[in-house]
Amino acid sequence: MGEALLDGQLLVNDLAESQLISAIKDRNMSAVMSWLKHHHPSYKTKVQIEGTVNTIQELSDEQKELIRKALDLANINLDDYEPKE
Repeated sequence: MGEALLDGQLLVNDLAESQLISAIKDRNMSAVMSWLKHHHPSYKTKVQIEGTVNTIQELSDEQKELIRKALDLANINLDDYEPKE
C-alpha cells in the first residue's frame, strides 16, 4: 500500500511540475516566483534576527560541580581546549 501511495504521489508531482513549467513559459509571475523561491538562493524566504545579549552571571559552586561531573562523564578535558575571546 505504501508503494502504491508513493507511486501516486510521484505521478501528481510530475503533473504539477509539468504545469508549473508551462505556467513559467506562459510568463505567469506567480509560477516564476514560486520556482525561484524554492530553487534559487537569492529568492529564498529569509529571516534575519539582530540583537545583543549582555548577561554575565557567575555559576554557583553547585553548578560548577555539575558541569565538571558532566564533562567527566563525557570524557571531555577542558585543558585540551583554548578559550575563545
